[in-house]
Amino acid sequence: MTNQIRIVRITLIFVLTLILSCSGKDKSKKAVQKPKNLIAILDTIWQKEQTPLRLRDSVMAIYGAESKEADIYQKTYRKNHAANIIKVKDILETYGWPDSTQIGTQHNLTICNVLQHADQATREHYIPLMKQAVLDKKLEPRFLVRAEDRIATDKGELQIYGGQMKYYPETKSFNVWPVYDPVNIDKRRAEIGLDSIAIFLKNRFDFNWNLEEQIKRSQEFELLRLQDNNITCTDKSCEGTYEGKEFINGSDIAHQFSNTMSAKVGDQLKGLYNSGNYSKVDFENITMTTEGMGSGKVNYSLSIPFMAVNQKCEAYTAFDHVGGWNHAPALSQRKEQLKDVLLSGQKLDISNLKTTSEGLQEYWIQWKHKVVQAECE
Repeated sequence: MTNQIRIVRITLIFVLTLILSCSGKDKSKKAVQKPKNLIAILDTIWQKEQTPLRLRDSVMAIYGAESKEADIYQKTYRKNHAANIIKVKDILETYGWPDSTQIGTQHNLTICNVLQHADQATREHYIPLMKQAVLDKKLEPRFLVRAEDRIATDKGELQIYGGQMKYYPETKSFNVWPVYDPVNIDKRRAEIGLDSIAIFLKNRFDFNWNLEEQIKRSQEFELLRLQDNNITCTDKSCEGTYEGKEFINGSDIAHQFSNTMSAKVGDQLKGLYNSGNYSKVDFENITMTTEGMGSGKVNYSLSIPFMAVNQKCEAYTAFDHVGGWNHAPALSQRKEQLKDVLLSGQKLDISNLKTTSEGLQEYWIQWKHKVVQAECE
């Protein structure tokens, strides 16, 4: 009986050893296959992410950034990107940040590019993982820097390292998003092993860095950001006040509050439209006051009311202005600048000339955003 028990025990041990051995071999095979599978997946993601962007940029050079031709490829990109972000999330949640020895720098770039264009909550969620990947030598610092600068710019804050550019419709050109402490930007970049900002911008964007210009732009940006914080929008109106100097470094900073308000109104109209609260600006009831203008310090208050409309294609989702202190606004020039942003067959809706007793003159302009209201064409 004892011998029989011993034989059974030996048999069980042998079977368990065999099972564990086979299990280990299966895991080993998966570990070997995983990098190969990731590379194939990331290759596909890269092609679907980048091809429509390259085509978009090529037609932008011919027809302009706001052309219908460019918009076709932008829509393709957005569709592909929605699928790509799901795949990237799955990789990161399953494996953590892949080692660069497994996927290489190119595929690290693929993951970072997809995250770079995800929604803000997703990007912020993966910043701690990216930081740990940098510490673990899995990810180059430049990718983390780019991600952090992008988040800062999307929050409307000064960027730290200068990697983000923006298209400015008023000049129809690209420029650096304003930078925190431009004088010391190269010091910050060098500390993490990056080239000077001038070398980076020239190589990446063929853009020439001008320190004096960027110091001025950063100062103006901070003042405008303060203006932005003084604007409140509801489903009924956007209202706000700028109180401060009229001019800084020769720039008409007080009047730029009209730019800030226009951007906020445009965003609010889009939000109302997307929520089904179709609206437009009620031109007749806009109020403007500019107490103290001409004294060096001005209190500029604006109220832009909304009115509800019944049909979505009666609504407007874009807003702008043209104006000036004590001179007639260049309305014809602004109409020419905006003609490419209109849906086919649509016209700008322009207010009567609004004036204040101190001499501010403004035309307010609204139209159907050709992407948001594409179905209204």
